[in-house]
Amino acid sequence: MLIAVAIFAFISVITYSFLNASLKTTSGVNAHSERIVQLQKTLHFLQRDVSQLNQHDLSFNQQLLSLKTLQNEHLLNVRYKINNNQLVRVDFTDLNSPVSLGLLKDVSSFKVQVLGGDNRWQDQFTSELGSFIRALKVKLTHTIWGVVEVIIIINA
Repeated sequence: MLIAVAIFAFISVITYSFLNASLKTTSGVNAHSERIVQLQKTLHFLQRDVSQLNQHDLSFNQQLLSLKTLQNEHLLNVRYKINNNQLVRVDFTDLNSPVSLGLLKDVSSFKVQVLGGDNRWQDQFTSELGSFIRALKVKLTHTIWGVVEVIIIINA
């Protein structure tokens, strides 16, 4: 009888350890999947906003990207900025009630460059120069993903 109890206890310990490992793996996979969804959502919004931007209303620095973009026949005034290590998209189309959307968490830096008509990447852009933007490069530094760089071609 004592041997049967010992065998049952041994089997219970092994079963518990397998179940515990399985739950930890599931938890890790779910967290990783959530981070991937955040990254995909961020890249989707950037692609959609930048690809239809109005080139005369673009300004950016190391912590802010401000642009006007045409979507579904509406002109949107959108800003991307880092707030508490999170990339945030703020829609200022209605100045009385801007809509803020938290995108990617754990972002430590945000850099924007434009590809001008001379095929050079520039850290600054002024619409008065008469040069049109061919593409926009956004470089995010993320604590888990490292440097994420996306180049978006602009429809002229």
